Amino acid sequence: MLLKLLFGKSTKIQDEKIGELKTRIKRDNPSINYTWTSVKVVANQKKETCFIIEGNSVGPHKQQLNAVYSIVDNLENLVRDVMSKLPDKSVYKNVLRGEWKEELYLSAIYPTDIWHPRFEITFEQLDEKASSYISVTWENGNITEVEED
Repeated sequence: MLLKLLFGKSTKIQDEKIGELKTRIKRDNPSINYTWTSVKVVANQKKETCFIIEGNSVGPHKQQLNAVYSIVDNLENLVRDVMSKLPDKSVYKNVLRGEWKEELYLSAIYPTDIWHPRFEITFEQLDEKASSYISVTWENGNITEVEED
């Protein structure tokens, strides 16, 4: 009861594509923003992807949800675009050319703007001891920035 009073009621929505979206809702008011989260293995990957989507008490904002669907549905094309934007000396250039799912996975998709389809997309190595990653800024179907470490 105290948890519900302090943080709101746990709410879940099942989404076929990205799994069970969860949030905690304090007041059933569609004008209040809430963050919805989910984890699910997508696109035949070896690890789960974390999804963070902004929305309200009714559910995730449709524009954000559709953008996430587009990213997941076009993942192979996105990887090709990322590869083309990496510097020639990048260690990931050859990984992305081949069977990239053997070394990397789509670890997270989260918004950088509540009201526009702009997301940060992160690819991490499957090897949990490795700390390298590729971070991509995606906006309206286009990659605007690529960072690697």
